Amino acid sequence: MKSPYQIRQQLSKQWHNANHRIQRLIGGFDDGGNDKNNQPISAFPIKINIGKPTNKSIEQDIATVRKHFQAWQDFTKLNIATVTWENHSYRATNSVIYYPAYLIIDNVEQWQALLLADNDKQQLQKLLYLLNHQFVQAWQFAQPNIAYKQLSLLIRQLKLVSNYDIDTLVQVLFMANLLSPNCANGSPLRALTLEQIINSSANSSGMFTNYLPILANNLDSKFFEKHYKLLCLLLATRFENISNSKAGLESFLNADKTGVHWLLLAEFSPQQSSQQQPQQQPQRKWLPVKQMRMRDTDLAKAETVNSIPFDNILIIENEQCLHQLQAIENDGFLNTVAHSRFVHSNLLVILGAGNNLSWLANNVWQQKRLFYWGDIDSWGLAILSQARAWQPHITAIMMDKATLEQHKQHSVSEHNNYPYLPNHLTAEERELFLHLSSQQQRLEQEYVAVDWVAEKLAERFKEKLETS
Repeated sequence: MKSPYQIRQQLSKQWHNANHRIQRLIGGFDDGGNDKNNQPISAFPIKINIGKPTNKSIEQDIATVRKHFQAWQDFTKLNIATVTWENHSYRATNSVIYYPAYLIIDNVEQWQALLLADNDKQQLQKLLYLLNHQFVQAWQFAQPNIAYKQLSLLIRQLKLVSNYDIDTLVQVLFMANLLSPNCANGSPLRALTLEQIINSSANSSGMFTNYLPILANNLDSKFFEKHYKLLCLLLATRFENISNSKAGLESFLNADKTGVHWLLLAEFSPQQSSQQQPQQQPQRKWLPVKQMRMRDTDLAKAETVNSIPFDNILIIENEQCLHQLQAIENDGFLNTVAHSRFVHSNLLVILGAGNNLSWLANNVWQQKRLFYWGDIDSWGLAILSQARAWQPHITAIMMDKATLEQHKQHSVSEHNNYPYLPNHLTAEERELFLHLSSQQQRLEQEYVAVDWVAEKLAERFKEKLETS
């Protein structure tokens, strides 16, 4: 038997489950993906089983049963939600007992009233204000599929949404549905005007015209800089290959990059192991120094890529991983595990790419053997998917369950998961993505052990060279 407080605890816990929030606020879909009208199915009414007293409890602890009944009678007087009572015949009393059987929650307002924490109630109220906004309701009617995806994202990204007031949230939502690829046409983001956006937008007519005043006095020079993260997430529901960064937004809109992303390049040439015959250290093949920085815009140029004499390119999400490669190089560990065909002087490493991989869009990169190593989390796999959208032959390294399991003591919680299953993952990578998302788990690549990095690099390059 569940008390009113236990039921409220259960409902409060469900509030922190994104899938429950989505279904109860905007509806969900059945196993077929939709109902017969292609509309989300409402979660309400919700019927919660309170629990029936057992014969044993009636015989041995009738006082507790009576206290339970009284608690539900008191709750019923509050008129928050409906309690249904049913009859059951008990041999212990040789009579029929009228007991509280189910709690029926008819709507989201009743669910809100039953939440225990004031902060949860306030967050829910904020989402209700958003859903009841005139533009949002009109937009749901005009474009139900996109509206459902984007509202699902906002309801899921509770922490991010909490940083916005309702008016600003609606402005960003409106903008995300006006923007279109290449609409900046070379202008910097700070100089992008509403007129430019409208002239290139597929949504510049119809219902959107009526709501343009939402943005008219609010598109200042810092709008995109302040809201690029949420804009990218929302745009990803309409378009593929949008990196969740300011640079990614600039690339998508074809905006002039006033701030350039500098990447760290290093030639990776491990020294001979001390157990083997001394060998002269390989000379650098391209870089004038052992490590140097290069602009992402330069790596996007065909002439730069054609000048790279390396066949193998390892792209690494975080620059901090240089310490693992340096440790391998200094210890000569790689030579003790590498296959004889592993060409350790034929590898260029590009570090600190983060989620800005738009420079891979140039087809000239197809002539290189590309490898990618990122964090084992939902965002890392989403970045890998974005890279594959441009270069389908790219191979992931150390982004698998084996690496995660080997280093599970270093894994941490990922509170804001990437909201959608990326399109360009292998079956194993999709399985890993779903596992990480359900467990809210992540492993930062900096915590992968040096010997594991050395072994996996050798294995992967051996495999790639033998099959190429």
